[in-house]
Amino acid sequence: MIKKSIKYVYISFLMAITCSAHALTRNQNIQNVLQSDLAKYHIPGIVVSIFSPGQAIQTFTAGMSDLQAGTHMRANDWFPIGSVTKSFPAVRILQLQEQGKLSLNQTLKQLAKPGSELATTINTYPYLQSITLQELLTHNSGIGDTENADIFHIEFAANPTKIWTEAELMRNAMSQKPLFKPGTPNKYNYTNTDYLLAGMVISSVTGESVSQNMQLLFNQAGLHPIYYAHTGTLIPKAVSNKLAQGYIASNSGWPDMDIYAHYPKVKLQGPTQSYAYNITDLSSYMIPLSAPAGGIITTTSNMVLWYKALFIDKKLIPAPELKELITGIPTGYGYDYGLGVTVRQAPQFGGLVISHNGSELGYQTNLIYVPHYNIIVAIATNSDNDATGDFDHGIPNDLLTILLEKPANH
Repeated sequence: MIKKSIKYVYISFLMAITCSAHALTRNQNIQNVLQSDLAKYHIPGIVVSIFSPGQAIQTFTAGMSDLQAGTHMRANDWFPIGSVTKSFPAVRILQLQEQGKLSLNQTLKQLAKPGSELATTINTYPYLQSITLQELLTHNSGIGDTENADIFHIEFAANPTKIWTEAELMRNAMSQKPLFKPGTPNKYNYTNTDYLLAGMVISSVTGESVSQNMQLLFNQAGLHPIYYAHTGTLIPKAVSNKLAQGYIASNSGWPDMDIYAHYPKVKLQGPTQSYAYNITDLSSYMIPLSAPAGGIITTTSNMVLWYKALFIDKKLIPAPELKELITGIPTGYGYDYGLGVTVRQAPQFGGLVISHNGSELGYQTNLIYVPHYNIIVAIATNSDNDATGDFDHGIPNDLLTILLEKPANH
């Protein structure tokens, strides 16, 4: 009996050593690929947080948070998460539906309480009145995007640090002809305007600001520290000082590059000589412009905690609403768009993958959940790049290949 016990302890000890060695190898592989990708994609710095079953959230860093100061990226550096924010108002709306306070099938006219900003907006633009909440959240409204409007670029060129109001953003969006009739089957047009209106719905129904509703979600998911930059506000220095510095490559081809060229120019690492502009100060004015389609500033570990609370712990919305969240419409780009999340089938990663990327001036993020493995990955980089935004190529694919031990895509 004693020999059997000793044998069992010995086997358990060997298994523990093997698991520990595997974890160390995996972690080193992650660090190596991040370092390699920085140079490959000319990215100053990157932070990645990962949740795997049975483990605490792990955070990895590589590269520089501030090229001029020589500051290395840190696990607690803050990033604007861009359109990853969209799942927050979507979840809040589903909570309100579960409470019987609204329905996704209701029109904006039905949801607009007298005296609300939503009521003022749809009275100014009667075309909006028949659009349903479902059509907004799935980008099936056909409305244009505020930053695509000619009037936006004219005013931005004249005053890059302008603090925009929601009324001005709606004016910009509605200055464009709709792309299609709201609710047209199999039609999709991604636009932040949809979520600007969704935020107005939340305020109309609850009688509280979007910021207050966001704070409720932050508390429910245990997200601290975190900041929501509402439209029409200026990000306080106490928050902007926590940001990793954001960069735009000088050859990126973005509109308004002549404006960005006024900001400090720095050399990027990589196999070829390239430069970028540090536009962090300008980003502090631009981030609130996208709220509540964007606007959240936080760490990658908080990004992971958000999806964990939503999809794994399931403590934010019940099962029927969770199913609605991930039931999308075809986009024509190889994925469906649900309510603030993209949904697609990826056999190489066990089937369903739920994700959303985010883009703010000088920053790229991605938040990915792989249900088959219950793995969550949050990625944040401090430059514009094409290597962060999708899960099946670039940095996300490199990371998932290591985490799931699958052969890489080439």
